[in-house]
Amino acid sequence: MRWILTTLLSLFAASCEDEPTGPMGPTAAEGECTGVAVAGLAAPDPATAGCAACAGELPPAWTLEDVQPQSCGYEATYGLNAFEGQVTLLAFFNAGCSFCQAQTVALERMRHELAEAGAPVHVVAVNAARFATQIPELTARGSFPIFQDTDALDVWGTYGSGVSDFYLYGADGRLIRYLPVGAEALDLRTSAGYAKLKGLLTQAQ
Repeated sequence: MRWILTTLLSLFAASCEDEPTGPMGPTAAEGECTGVAVAGLAAPDPATAGCAACAGELPPAWTLEDVQPQSCGYEATYGLNAFEGQVTLLAFFNAGCSFCQAQTVALERMRHELAEAGAPVHVVAVNAARFATQIPELTARGSFPIFQDTDALDVWGTYGSGVSDFYLYGADGRLIRYLPVGAEALDLRTSAGYAKLKGLLTQAQ
């Protein structure tokens, strides 16, 4: 009996050692940063902002602090208008949510794959205000820009967004498609969800 237990424990330990853990640290190349340079960038014009979930509309006008240490805009306050000129995916995450953490890992991998395929996409996220102290749970799992929402600005409320909802914007800065994670089945931990979002980002080029 002891021999059987010892054998089973050895096999379990070996399988854990082989299990991939995913990126958990900085992923940008040394000396490089992700996102865009934001020095001298003008604030978005509220007069031109449109419906948050309406295709063809400009996004609501907002600016938040970028809290991703690997971002080119780290500690600067800016908004989505900085990313005009390239397809951009905006995600709404809760840093304390394990699902959002997994989505971050998958998005980091996806944006690298798209860049290598010649279809680069900006990925950015807004962390919910009440999860501000847990922001390292996201910044450690990806290197793309992450904005920190505040109770005063409440960008989450402006969009009426749910956890892990996505907003896909074209190079012209206008919304191509609102992607509520539940209705769109965009669980990036699954091969089907991953392939679906990757396909949508590729088509948006």
